[in-house]
Amino acid sequence: STPDTPPTRTTTPRYTTTPRTPYVKRSVEGKEKIDQCKSCSVVRCAGGPETMKCTYGIVKDWCGCCYTCGLGPGSPCGRDVGVCGTGLVCRNGTCVLSRIRQG
Repeated sequence: STPDTPPTRTTTPRYTTTPRTPYVKRSVEGKEKIDQCKSCSVVRCAGGPETMKCTYGIVKDWCGCCYTCGLGPGSPCGRDVGVCGTGLVCRNGTCVLSRIRQG
């Protein structure tokens, strides 16, 4: 470890998952990343978006199967942590404002 190396952060997923079958998913930047998701037909979701109240919007989970609350600016993000909320993107493992402005 060097002084420029950030400390390792351990987080707990905000939703539970079951063992998944790997498949390749393309990110917005067009890079391939390995994901390990089950087919959505075998995933049990906690509930629909109509029952959720989320500060940063309601988004689909990493696998695209279930609705979950989006993570806010500065939150750790990624496959094992969660998905950024509306208007945010996951960049280098942190939710940041999207460069694309809607309006």
